[in-house]
Amino acid sequence: MVSASKKKSRQYSVECLAYGFIESPQNSAMPMCPICKGSMSNESMRPCKLKRQQHRETAHKDKKDKPLEFFKNLRDEFQGRMTKSTVMKQSPQEVTNVIALSNSSVSRRIDEMAADIES
Repeated sequence: MVSASKKKSRQYSVECLAYGFIESPQNSAMPMCPICKGSMSNESMRPCKLKRQQHRETAHKDKKDKPLEFFKNLRDEFQGRMTKSTVMKQSPQEVTNVIALSNSSVSRRIDEMAADIES
């Protein structure tokens, strides 16, 4: 009996940056376009497919001739942003302590929402 072969899963490589892709925050094995936040399939990570990748030329024509430094800056900017997963890594006490929950704040917010709904 022949065992089923495992499907090869490629890992993101820094070399993908030369083609305009960064590591996806949702799945570190997948490449992601930092311009439109679109993720590519694992199958598209083959070096020959990355070289033929038409994403930059079709979706971002104005960025197709940008140097590697441009995409490094995009990557650094993207990684520096505060994301939902970053907030969720904080302790719940830190997050809730920042939210003002005094009676006057809650009452004012309710009044503002009621006024918005009425208008």
